[in-house]
Amino acid sequence: MLLSVVVLSVVSFALPAFAEEEQVTGKFSPIDEKSPAQLTPGTIASMGQLRESRDIAVRSGGAAPGDKESPITASVGHASERECQVTVQNTSKDAAYSLTFEVIGSDKNGKLTSQRSFSARVAAGANVTRMVPCGKEENIEVFLKSGKRV
Repeated sequence: MLLSVVVLSVVSFALPAFAEEEQVTGKFSPIDEKSPAQLTPGTIASMGQLRESRDIAVRSGGAAPGDKESPITASVGHASERECQVTVQNTSKDAAYSLTFEVIGSDKNGKLTSQRSFSARVAAGANVTRMVPCGKEENIEVFLKSGKRV
């Protein structure tokens, strides 16, 4: 009886050692596993102002405390009196993404003034810039519609 217990103990310690060794010597994926395969839709940048009496109605697509940080970020700003520059950046070091995003304009009352859709493939660590018409008083939102690791 004592001998069988010792043998089982040796076997149970030996199996994890072999499994661990196989993991270390196995092939690793070149893609950063921390980069999500699919991105959550939502607002990734905005600028402007609303009247004090208005609520801010932003489509956030489920961003909440505890969610993983998205590798896709954006910025928007005035390039001139009639044009805005939108830059979408991929902060992942290893994964490229295929993206679809909208640039949405609204007046201070929240009325839609413009809406343009764009698609882009953004390499790891790269960015894309798009110029869109906009007025000085216009609110601009960059909304990520979809994103997939490629």
